[in-house]
Amino acid sequence: MRFLYLVLIVLFCAVNIYGAENDLLMATTTSADNTGLLEYLSDKAKKDIGIELKWVATGSGKALKHGMNCDVDVLLVHSEKKEIEFMNKGYGKRREQFMYNYFVLVGPKSEKNFFKKKNILNTLKYIKENGLKFISRGDESGTHIKEKELWNKCCGSVPENKKWYIENGLGMIETLLMANEMKAYTLSDMATYLTFKKRVKRNNITILVGKSRELKNPYSIILVNPENCENVKYKLANKFIDWLISKKTLDYISQYTIDGKQLFYILK
Repeated sequence: MRFLYLVLIVLFCAVNIYGAENDLLMATTTSADNTGLLEYLSDKAKKDIGIELKWVATGSGKALKHGMNCDVDVLLVHSEKKEIEFMNKGYGKRREQFMYNYFVLVGPKSEKNFFKKKNILNTLKYIKENGLKFISRGDESGTHIKEKELWNKCCGSVPENKKWYIENGLGMIETLLMANEMKAYTLSDMATYLTFKKRVKRNNITILVGKSRELKNPYSIILVNPENCENVKYKLANKFIDWLISKKTLDYISQYTIDGKQLFYILK
């Protein structure tokens, strides 16, 4: 699998250098890809402004590294502190926060009533104190970074070398499938959880802690700095970003649903 991933990255980078004039390359999060949002928006972008969007989906941390390595033109990520650091170091030329969803803590359905009135920090503290099985992505994705932040807030540190705390290094859908099989707890973004819920025949997990200020999850589009990366399609990328944050496209995003449920919301 690792070899295949490296081959795909090499091919992806080659397209960036030799791709068609209207091809725009993006590194993005698994949540934007797994939910079908990017496929939906790419069709709209091709129709509205003639841009052919191509992307690789990974965690926000790895997506930002693609930007540092000049592999792509734009980034769609959700790790605010890392994004600001990326911009401050001169890797990015333009950053626009434009939409959000929420992180949610999911776990066994049988525990839904017990956790009903608990907030995220109290819930994580309870999980730690009782050694309840927790699946962490452990991949420096935006979700993993948020998870570590919450552990530090509730308990002073991130669990390490614990039998109940499992780091799998996998994407969000795979992590949810693992939690579902083991009837364990994990942190997910709301949109990917809803996508997962639609895919599985037997769902053993549910949302235990949902919408709150601490779990708000904003997304940004970032233009990679052409001063560092001469292959960046600067004008095309700006054209795409202008389109993405336009009222027309924000309406597209608001209207995108799964089973009638809105997945992403617009930042005011």
